[in-house]
Amino acid sequence: MSYILFNGHDSRQYGYVKFLPAPVIAANDYTVATAVGMPPIIYDYGSYSTKQISFTIGTVGRQRAEEVLKHFTGHGDLIISDHPERKITAWCMDGITPDRKSNRFTEITLNYTCYAYSELLREKQIKPTISESSGTIAITEYDTARVGDIPATPMIYFVPAATDATTSFSVSGAVLYINTGLATDRVYCIDTRWSRLVLFGTLENGVVKELPDEEKVDLSCETYGDFSSLYLPAGVKCEITYENLSFLSIKRCARFLL
Repeated sequence: MSYILFNGHDSRQYGYVKFLPAPVIAANDYTVATAVGMPPIIYDYGSYSTKQISFTIGTVGRQRAEEVLKHFTGHGDLIISDHPERKITAWCMDGITPDRKSNRFTEITLNYTCYAYSELLREKQIKPTISESSGTIAITEYDTARVGDIPATPMIYFVPAATDATTSFSVSGAVLYINTGLATDRVYCIDTRWSRLVLFGTLENGVVKELPDEEKVDLSCETYGDFSSLYLPAGVKCEITYENLSFLSIKRCARFLL
């Protein structure tokens, strides 16, 4: 049976999904420049618009219809049974008018606006052994079923080796630099999706312990370079070069357009 989950609520508990829609791919963000006597020039910004996905849930009884309206609207994580290992950020915020088929049977159509891409529910972190403060690690996993079909936006957790040295990361030549002054007993996180550097936590017996949100500190102003230069390409091997580290852990954050 086809089903969806939204913020942990399973459609099978309330009725059935009439059918799953065909795969939807979001539009590229681009512009086209034209000039007399010249062919058009397409500027691809490397980003994507949102996309629309709709489902119809059939229910029996007024109470179940009300529960569908309550639990399957709003903003959150949507999981579709075609790919139960993935989630997509979605929101259903418009008004809904259920279609009553009989005194007991009702169909409810949910129109979700979604991010262009889905993500894996669970990912193994890459935890290389850091024997020297500077070096290169190879990212050898390139099966698109696990690493996505568009560049990944990794979360990079690290501990600096020295306070008075500049920390840096590089993928395919482009470099992100971090100013001196970072503590050597704290874990920092580079969030490439949101272009942020954050004081994230502490390291206890090789395990990262996350700080409460109110104790985290945004240090993005201490960086220079382009966070997007650390995106990990899909479907190919790549290398990450680093300077001034004593600990490194990487969550790929794979993304899938389909």
